[in-house]
Amino acid sequence: MGRGERMYYNAVIGGIGGLLGWLLVELSYSLSSLNIFFTDVIWGGLIGASIGILIGSIEGIFSKSFTKILKGGLSGLKWGVLGGALGLVVGEILLTIAKGGIFVRGIGWSIFGILVGISEGRANRDPKKTNYGAIGGIIGGFIGGIFFEAIYRFLGNQVLSRAIGFVILGACMGYFIFLVPILLRSAWLMETAGRYEGREYTLTKEITTIGRDERCDIGLFGDPAIAQKHAEVRQEKGKFVLYPLVPEGKTFLDDNEVLGQAVLKDRDRIKIGQRVMIFYEKSRRKE
Repeated sequence: MGRGERMYYNAVIGGIGGLLGWLLVELSYSLSSLNIFFTDVIWGGLIGASIGILIGSIEGIFSKSFTKILKGGLSGLKWGVLGGALGLVVGEILLTIAKGGIFVRGIGWSIFGILVGISEGRANRDPKKTNYGAIGGIIGGFIGGIFFEAIYRFLGNQVLSRAIGFVILGACMGYFIFLVPILLRSAWLMETAGRYEGREYTLTKEITTIGRDERCDIGLFGDPAIAQKHAEVRQEKGKFVLYPLVPEGKTFLDDNEVLGQAVLKDRDRIKIGQRVMIFYEKSRRKE
């Protein structure tokens, strides 16, 4: 699956999360007679949980790793509930102070976006991915919030406008939480053959593990020639270094067996089992 398809599916999954959030809100609409801020906390938490779980699970879904689905989904649930409740309350306060305004709604939902955006990075203890996700969440939440308010004003019908607005909100967040890390990343691996051709793996951690184990950062499943924990890519003094973790004859760089370690250069070809990946590095391409 290429980058464009992945962006599309991220947006679709985020949109489904928004739709589920809308259904939960409508089922609990009787709460609207209670204190407005109490209602915002409940509804924001429901929306946040729905979008957060699905966006947090995306990486696990595409890597077909139940472990990553569980970790990402639980992290998305935690940060989504907090972000949704906080974002809706802050948005309500700002709308009251400003006496309305499309951009004000966007600011409220951008707070929600930050916390959903950091969930995957937090789940994987990846500071860079956490920061990138936060930026993507801010953008997605802000744009989605603007559309939400604009649709509400245009349609007038509260039920329909909420449905469309929440779907767009989730779609924007799913899209930008995936897009921003791609724009800001410095290095990544891309598979070049087979059923996974075009799949990309961003290298943001100090140590990125590769193997068949579901706990690996880059899961290469379905090939018995690949060990549970086969190799690592480490960031050392501004360079990316490949370390085999298995006996000789199992890891290759440009068709040469890697013995001990190898400094990666832009467009190097890595072969592990039957899986082939190309290493890309932005900074080296500019030199």
